Amino acid sequence: MVGVSGDLTAGQPADHVEGGGPLLTTAEAAEYLGVGPSTMEKWRLTGEGPEFEKIGPKFVRYTHAKLDAYRHARRFKSTSEYSPAHATRPPPRSRGRRRAG
Repeated sequence: MVGVSGDLTAGQPADHVEGGGPLLTTAEAAEYLGVGPSTMEKWRLTGEGPEFEKIGPKFVRYTHAKLDAYRHARRFKSTSEYSPAHATRPPPRSRGRRRAG
């Protein structure tokens, strides 16, 4: 339950936020965005991904609102609107030897 002041009380599950929505694990957030959990972990390290909450020393949680905001910030109507600052992956490196020529 949420107390009068909006604080979580003993009856409120730890995986719910004040607004009543669930907090998502990394795997659940990854599925929601259509990426792998390892991508979410990498984004946390580089600061590229959606905002997250750190619960205790090792639990990371996401809210639907923050995931939706992250997705919304990456919507474009044309490729001319897109800038490399929005890229989440570096360009692929060439593999193998270059041909002499």
